[in-house]
Amino acid sequence: MTTPNTTTEAAASTLVSMNASKNRVATIAMSITGAVAIAVIVVGVMNHWDFLPLFWIGVVAVGSLGGLIARAFGAGFATAPCPACGHALQFQQPTAARTLQCEKCGAWSTGTTTMAPVPADHVDPAAVFETPTPEDGVAWPRHESGELACPLCAGPATRRVKITGSDAIGLTAAAVAPVSVRRVHSIEVPACAQHDDGAALVVYGKEARLAFRSYAYYRRFQAENPAAASSAA
Repeated sequence: MTTPNTTTEAAASTLVSMNASKNRVATIAMSITGAVAIAVIVVGVMNHWDFLPLFWIGVVAVGSLGGLIARAFGAGFATAPCPACGHALQFQQPTAARTLQCEKCGAWSTGTTTMAPVPADHVDPAAVFETPTPEDGVAWPRHESGELACPLCAGPATRRVKITGSDAIGLTAAAVAPVSVRRVHSIEVPACAQHDDGAALVVYGKEARLAFRSYAYYRRFQAENPAAASSAA
């Protein structure tokens, strides 16, 4: 990925459209899977199979049929040109709200049926603005008072909150393994008295990445931690 584009505010919105080729392949696959599952269930019932295999085959059949029904109501794979460079953004649920980073130019865009550049003051419902965690220590952005800034509202922080993140192995192991063998990462982040959900820790294998809800704070964080910003390129 290239260095995030910082001049996308002037770019035009782009229209979301269905990805016909991907949806065609998915529809065919689900149709075949559902038909085979139903046929196997019929054979199993006629031959008095045990309940458990019939149950799991039924789950497959219901999932396939549910996917076909969802596509009939407009769900499926969708695409839209990146407002900054025109590269095809790929996603699902064409009418759902989303905020995405272009894998080609690094620019962020947001929208539902159209995609537009993320406004400078955008605050997302989820912590989607990801950046690598600096290996040599974090330089947190500061409020004009000199105090550390809250990642959500940019006001002066009055405390630190601990955030944690686990990878897929850690989440699976959590049900059966003791804490000592789970792959869990944690870090303390600044927070004001009103907000403690401005940042999250997202884990991919052994890499832990910080994610923020505020686009402005994300930009300031990368400016304060240029090594992390460059490693995201």
